[in-house]
Amino acid sequence: GAGFFPFGLAMLLAGLALLWLTLDLVAALRGHAGAPAWPEGPPPRGTAALRAAGVVGALLVAALAMERVGFPATVLALALVLLPLLEERRPIVVAAVALLAGPGLYALFALGLGVGLPAGSLLPGGP
Repeated sequence: GAGFFPFGLAMLLAGLALLWLTLDLVAALRGHAGAPAWPEGPPPRGTAALRAAGVVGALLVAALAMERVGFPATVLALALVLLPLLEERRPIVVAAVALLAGPGLYALFALGLGVGLPAGSLLPGGP
């Protein structure tokens, strides 16, 4: 029925989280320390606050732009801004995730599942 997809997705994510926790626990019991939190040393003071402000600002701009620009373009731009803020430094990874996230999520939810998402003026059928 209609509730299978969210339920199945929740079960998949719960299973993956349980697997991750189990692998971490096994590694800890074997004495294998995880990777250091900051391989290059801790970030300078105030960096976390600036990043948090950047994330909040990007989300606010995305929320304001969603209706006009549309879901695919907004999510693409949001991924391009958020991923570097969240420590992803490889440009090819940032570009690939952004290019897959916006149009991919739109195709999955709007086209595949029939969920109403704003198309914006960049897609046919938009304002």
